[in-house]
Parts: sequence; C-alpha cells; structure tokens
Amino acid sequence: MSRSLDLRVGRPEAEAIEQDETNSVEAFEAYSRGLINVRQATRDSIERALALFDRATTLDPGYAAAWAAAGGALQVKGMFLGTHEFTDRAIELLRRAIALKPSLTEAHVWLGLSLLNLGRLTEAIDTLQAAVRREPDDGNALQALARALWMGEGRVDEAIAHLRRAVALNAQAGYAFLQLAFLETLNGELDAAETSARRALELQVQAVSGTQGLSIVGANTRLGYVHYLRGDYAAARDEYFRERDFLAGTDHGLRERSMIELHQKLSALYEAEDNTPEAARYAALAVSAFEARLVTGADDPATRYYIAAIYARRGDVTRALEHLAPALARYPLFTYWRLQRDPDFARIRSDVTFVEHVNAAAAALR
Repeated sequence: MSRSLDLRVGRPEAEAIEQDETNSVEAFEAYSRGLINVRQATRDSIERALALFDRATTLDPGYAAAWAAAGGALQVKGMFLGTHEFTDRAIELLRRAIALKPSLTEAHVWLGLSLLNLGRLTEAIDTLQAAVRREPDDGNALQALARALWMGEGRVDEAIAHLRRAVALNAQAGYAFLQLAFLETLNGELDAAETSARRALELQVQAVSGTQGLSIVGANTRLGYVHYLRGDYAAARDEYFRERDFLAGTDHGLRERSMIELHQKLSALYEAEDNTPEAARYAALAVSAFEARLVTGADDPATRYYIAAIYARRGDVTRALEHLAPALARYPLFTYWRLQRDPDFARIRSDVTFVEHVNAAAAALR
C-alpha cells in the first residue's frame, strides 16, 4: 500500500497501472484515491477508502493490490473502533489477495497484523517472518514483525532492532519512529527514545508516515513521557499539553484512545508533583472517557492497561487486575515484561495477589 502512496505527479499512468497489475484505468484511480483516504486516518476517510476499494475490485476482481488494501483498511477500522468484528472479513480479503498474487508482501503484512490482533500469535509471527524473508528491505514488513515480536512474545530487543532497520530504510516512517520511541523508553534507553520521539513528532506535524500511509498521533505524549521518567515534570507537562491541543484539532481515528492515555499520564504527573486535585481530575477524565467507549462496544487491551495504571497508583489491586485481564490474556509475555518496569505499578508490584495473577498469565505461554 505504501508503495502506491509514493506515486509522484507526472509518473506515466500506464506505468502505474502496469505496476499495480490492472488494465482498468477506473479501477486504478479508485484504488489510488482509496489509498489517499486511508492515509488521512480518520474514521470517515477509512469508510471512503473501503467504498473506493470495493469499486476497484468490482471493476477488476483480479486486482490483488486492491483486495489487500481493502483488507488493510478493515484492519485499521477495527483498530480505531477497538473491536475485532472486522478482522475476520479483513483476513478473508487478504487471503484472496494472496491467492491472486502470492508474492504481494503488503497482503502478507496486513494478514500478520490481523492475526496478531486476534491473538493468534504464532501464526502472526510466522506470517510476518515469511514476509521479511521475501523482502528483507521492506520497512513495513520489518515494522509489522517488530510489533508482533514485542506484543506477542515480549521480544523487545529484537523488535527495537527491526524498527531501527525499518526507519533506516524509510526516514518518513512515522509510526515506526513512534513505536521505537515507545519501546526504547520502556527499555530504559531514554536518549535514544527522545531522538525517536522527536522524529516522530516532526512527521506527526507533517502528517506523514511510512506505515501503510497512515497519519499518526501520540508523538508529543511519547516525548513527554521521556521527560517524565527523567523527572523533568515541567517539560513533560508542556509536551502533554501540546498533544492535547493537537488531538483536539484532529479527527484521527485514534483520538479518543490517545486522549485516555494522555489523561492517565497527566494524572500520574500531577501525583508525582503532589497535586492531588489535578491528579484526581485527570484520572476521572480518563475513566469517564473509557467508560463512554465501553458503552459503544469499543474495548481494547492497550486502553485497559492505562485504566489499570490509574487503579494501581491508588493501590487498588482488584480493580487494577480487572483492567489488566485483557492485556494479560492477549499479550501475556509483553504485559509481564512491561509491568516489571512501569513506575505506575510500583505500589502494587510486590502485592502477593498481583504477583500470582501476573506470573500465572506469563507462565501459561512459557
């Protein structure tokens, strides 16, 4: 998908159509417009993209790249909504694309990510490792494999290495820089994390990303968290507020989820500064926004993790474990690894009940 997003004005249309393997000018145009809409990464733009990909595949049922793009867009839709009801359909479309063109790396990449979201970890990693073997210099494949390795098996050092390779191949890979900053921070590599976060921030402002053409959010939050862990609370707050303002002005599909994480981090920051009223206010904002999402049927392990962190800081083991349950069930090894390092869980990390639950979840996959 990202290959087609890199089409330059003036490139001969016939060459573009040949590369994308359709003889239909109308199908190619619908496909290309769909990619542009996916890149915008809003809920409305994803719906437009799906309609355009449907038109492309209707005009040319043998258009493998369009089937792959449709599957990828469905995967993104499910990610935005925090539901998995679209993933089975995405896998169906991606397998169709692969049947039409087995060498289509982007279809294998989206398939691997879809399997990862369903918790089919071994299948996801196998699929993505095969994609990287097929195209070792495909940054999107490397980035997706990194995600499967750290989320699925807690193999953080390997994931960081893959992400560094991905951004070396594509300096515009905003989402790869974003993930790199996230992992480097958790891994204690704060100087490297700051560099990665600042590059992600540049690309966020430019609305450019190398991950399947998606715009990104969260770069200020990543940079702010680096400052927070260094104890520079003023700098952290500045970055968090910049992210808040950025999110308020965008229709990005991850806006609501990102705001929940941001409010949790602001709550932790104010608690560290002994500003109890502000800490409680931001915690309440995060919890109320999370509960509002639940009413709509939206739920995901990542957001649950941040809600668990709010209760962990209060010493509420029961509620923390309640919200950690989806992350421990879906991604036990990474969640276990992360909990050992996350200062938000320091208060309950030695609690017997907490330790037993977390250890049991991780042991199930060992």
